[in-house]
Amino acid sequence: MVTSDSDFAYLCRKLRERGATVYIVGEEKTPEALHNASDQFFQWARPESPKPPASESVQTGPETAQITPKRRPLLVVEAVKLLASNSPEGKVHLSGLGQYLKRTDPAFSPQTYGHSGLLNMLRTYDLLIVQQENEGGWTVRLAPSAELALEPSNGSPPIRPL
Repeated sequence: MVTSDSDFAYLCRKLRERGATVYIVGEEKTPEALHNASDQFFQWARPESPKPPASESVQTGPETAQITPKRRPLLVVEAVKLLASNSPEGKVHLSGLGQYLKRTDPAFSPQTYGHSGLLNMLRTYDLLIVQQENEGGWTVRLAPSAELALEPSNGSPPIRPL
């Protein structure tokens, strides 16, 4: 859907309830309600007209790019643990994990945590093993040390291997 009108948020939620995947393309001014009602939001910006080259370029100083620190939310590891426990191989496909995270938290985005995408984000976790399957798809599973560290115990903190 291509819109920035929050009136479509209700329609998007109803479509998602019925199993449809909803993608929205909207402008920067699009309300959060519409962002959150979609499976994925793409920001559209009006193309700028090319400017003629300047005869002299004056550079006042080096441009500083704002670097977002890369973070690793625990909710991703918990999602892998939950989804992999339902799999006989103990692993989950990247696409299934992404869909689960988006359905659990519609505002979830790896970019929020400083990553270019979900695969890039998962590769930074010590508790997860990411591998490419023969068919070309990607799967994720808990690292052996993570399985021990995340096991619930009788009220005591988890025992982590040395």
